[in-house]
Amino acid sequence: MHVGAFLLRSRRWDKDEQMQDLKQKYDALKYPPSGASAGWFRERGRRFECLLSDLLRRDELDPRTSYHPEGEEIDGSFVFAERVFLIEAKWHKEPLPASKVYEFKGKVDGKLFGTLGVFISMSGYSKEAHDALRVGKALNIILFNQQDFEAALEPRIGFVTVFRSKLRKAAEEGDVSYSFTSVDVNANGMSIAIADQLSMTDTIAVELAPGPPVSAPPDLIIVCEGRSDELLLSSIAHRVLQDRNIDRKIRVVVANGKYNIPLVVRRMLQEAPNSKCVVVVDSDGDVEGTAEWLKRELPGPGVNVIVADPDMEGWLGADREGFRNLEHAKESRFALYAKFAKYLDLKQLAERNDAFRRLLQVLSDRPLHKL
Repeated sequence: MHVGAFLLRSRRWDKDEQMQDLKQKYDALKYPPSGASAGWFRERGRRFECLLSDLLRRDELDPRTSYHPEGEEIDGSFVFAERVFLIEAKWHKEPLPASKVYEFKGKVDGKLFGTLGVFISMSGYSKEAHDALRVGKALNIILFNQQDFEAALEPRIGFVTVFRSKLRKAAEEGDVSYSFTSVDVNANGMSIAIADQLSMTDTIAVELAPGPPVSAPPDLIIVCEGRSDELLLSSIAHRVLQDRNIDRKIRVVVANGKYNIPLVVRRMLQEAPNSKCVVVVDSDGDVEGTAEWLKRELPGPGVNVIVADPDMEGWLGADREGFRNLEHAKESRFALYAKFAKYLDLKQLAERNDAFRRLLQVLSDRPLHKL
């Protein structure tokens, strides 16, 4: 073997070993021990910042850890394509409100003109945070969520691939919270689907994947607002396909905010023009207004719109309270959603809730009278 090729392969092996070490460190942070104290969670935040710095260093992005310019604190920075990006990294219990994002935006605004920021929230963002950044604000922050970060920990992906993809979507389409991954569902199981740089049909086997991944363009694309919606819809879709032995491929895609939905629908239909598409969204107290706005903004009459009132978690009834305090759960959030979805009385729920009945029809691809 040529010396140069040998060194290149050895370097790749070293990087893969580094990534495996980073994934082990991440797994130790992901699930709190039973009875974890407030001190444990504070320490997790510090260790997460160190983990992030190591990930950036692996991809040769020259990271700088927490520093304190006059009157403020910056979690860190890195250099990509000879340009400096500021970082804010948070791992809280609840989705971050718009105020936290605006606080970081203020720090970015006060730096050299054209400076951009990267906000990483492992608890996600409130719907208000996503939508507020889309309306009437100069865009200079790119939002990472837990799913993006976990994709960046995959050896054959890495941080740079995820970041480059998100940066390009923000520059070309103004989508600062573009989700790098989605969930593919079929009757055999679920898997994470990697979008954009790796192609519409590429998949990786991670925590979500008890069965074989979907390896072709989906029959149905479901676009929703947030990560919790995605998990719930994926769990229900898997239950429906499995119980009824339906051979369909379904992709659930997160738009990250209501105002992003038309943009994401157009992108999905461009990449998979033969797929059917449905939007499932919470009403936010205005069923008719939400439905009318979406039908006006969506590309053509072929996109189905389902509005859950007041929200999708309402389908779970009393069980929705089980999602209010998941920080100490030994099971993943996805496993808990899947467990709740497993025991839902689908027929009874469809009889009393028109939005769920329509969702059941779309998932099954059958007329209402055959459900």
